[in-house]
Amino acid sequence: MKGQIIVGVQRQTEAIMPIGTVSLTGLKCDCICYECKGTLEAVLNTTRRKHFRHSNRGNCNPTPETELHLLAKKIILDHNRINIAHKGIVTYADPVTEVWYKDVIPDATIIIDGLPFYIEIVVTNPINSEKYLKYKSDLSPVLVITLSEVDRDLDYEALTDLVLNDRTNRHMLSYADQLIKKVEDDKFSWWPWGILAGLAIWLLNRNIPKDRRIRRRRRF
Repeated sequence: MKGQIIVGVQRQTEAIMPIGTVSLTGLKCDCICYECKGTLEAVLNTTRRKHFRHSNRGNCNPTPETELHLLAKKIILDHNRINIAHKGIVTYADPVTEVWYKDVIPDATIIIDGLPFYIEIVVTNPINSEKYLKYKSDLSPVLVITLSEVDRDLDYEALTDLVLNDRTNRHMLSYADQLIKKVEDDKFSWWPWGILAGLAIWLLNRNIPKDRRIRRRRRF
């Protein structure tokens, strides 16, 4: 049995449209399916849950996981404050989604204190190794929000709270092994200078007459 579609895309603006934000019924909603790009009708006058349906009654069956992913990205686009792991609630600016960073596409990119900050939303699939290595190469700040245990029928307001405010479903992408290596490399880079400094002191003392290097004991 096909599940009901609760997320569409506005044809003109390509904005993500949760069914709860749609006010025009039928084809007047001017929405398309994010999966097959087919035309959607908004079913609002119903005693059941409001939803979209394909106008051509095709075989497309968007997955609830994809819808949850899209909704989370829209929530980030529509707000400017989010709970960052180990920092608490911070204000961000200029949110965008699906914009290239190197050779990968973060789910969302925001600006915090003038610097880019990346967000990955995990519903079913974890961050792949290619994307992880790209982030790791620059020690990029990446917040991972996990929604794998979220009820697919959760209302939009409750989902908004989970995406922006919850403290238990997020963590910063860790590069601990590379940070340790960087510290070790920094320490290692100082040893040639230490040898040169020691050699210079030895040569300086070597050229000083022996009688000047011997300090006489004080007489009391």
